Amino acid sequence: MRIFHTLLFLCCFLSSKAQIIQVPAEIKHRVFNEYKKEQFAKHKKIESFNNRYSSPIVTARDLIEEDLFVVISGESSTVCPELEDGSTTAIIDCANLNFGAASLMNNCLTFTSNTGVDIGMDTVCVEVCDSNMVCDTLQYPILIKRANGLFIQTQTVLDAGSNTELCGDTTLFEGNFQSAQIVGCGFEDFGTTVNSTENCFQYFAGTFSEQDTICLLVCDQFSICDTLVYPFLIVQDTIGLPFFDDFSYDGPYPTNDLWLTNDVFVNNTLGINPPSIGMATFDGLNAGGTPYGRAGFSDFLVSTYLDLSPYNSDDDVYLSFFIQPKGQGDNPEEEDLLILEFKNVRATLDFGSKDWQ
Repeated sequence: MRIFHTLLFLCCFLSSKAQIIQVPAEIKHRVFNEYKKEQFAKHKKIESFNNRYSSPIVTARDLIEEDLFVVISGESSTVCPELEDGSTTAIIDCANLNFGAASLMNNCLTFTSNTGVDIGMDTVCVEVCDSNMVCDTLQYPILIKRANGLFIQTQTVLDAGSNTELCGDTTLFEGNFQSAQIVGCGFEDFGTTVNSTENCFQYFAGTFSEQDTICLLVCDQFSICDTLVYPFLIVQDTIGLPFFDDFSYDGPYPTNDLWLTNDVFVNNTLGINPPSIGMATFDGLNAGGTPYGRAGFSDFLVSTYLDLSPYNSDDDVYLSFFIQPKGQGDNPEEEDLLILEFKNVRATLDFGSKDWQ
């Protein structure tokens, strides 16, 4: 059959070719343009017909999923969608509510969570219809989660200058552990912290005998973030009287047996006729030999802790020292000060008190 059709076409083609009449070129061009116009008009009619009778009639649009709606356990939260004038709203059933209740007022959706929910997911659907009764369904996924917590950890006691590693408990969460970071606790720092792993940190105790507090913010996949509070007690040895240092040893720092800071420069060259071979110079440079670059207090020379328990106010206990302005260095400025302070004994740390006098 395929060969028969092919031969028939060829016969017809040869037959028709013999009947072609030659016409002038301008007439042929005019006829071709008219043919193109008729074909274009025919295709437009077919397209119009198909658009009119083959397109479905729209009575409802697709489901629209809204952004995640977060509600704290025991609290309420409200969201108001942007609507066209004349629109109406209604809550429709799309899933059972297990962790709270939903209500509509003035086209705003309010979800009130049940109390005592650690983590849960609910879905609320709101049907929104315009004046032509063409309706959308807004689907709100709702995450119900507990409030962020504050957990005080057991106090860690460390010797001054030592260090330890502590890890936050990630089993407190309902979701998977996400992140952890050191955050400020609002207290003065007496040590240094470094994040060592995802939920762990290293704490390096300072040289002062103080109480310190470090706060670790730990979050899970649902953005539940708990603050773990780690109290530290840094202990430092005390020494008895007499306390004596003439700085007659190799510097550049004062000895750790007697002093807790390294700001001053221990030397034997910057004094003029000193009472002993050595001296401690308040040179305005930090322990690394760099200028502080700021106004205010600079060099500190802080003694270790002195045990004065065997003495009382009737005993003749005193502090004496030699001081030489300028020496082989610069003259002191008018606003320069040398301040002597004594630190009070405290049983507990009170960051708001004046502990130095």
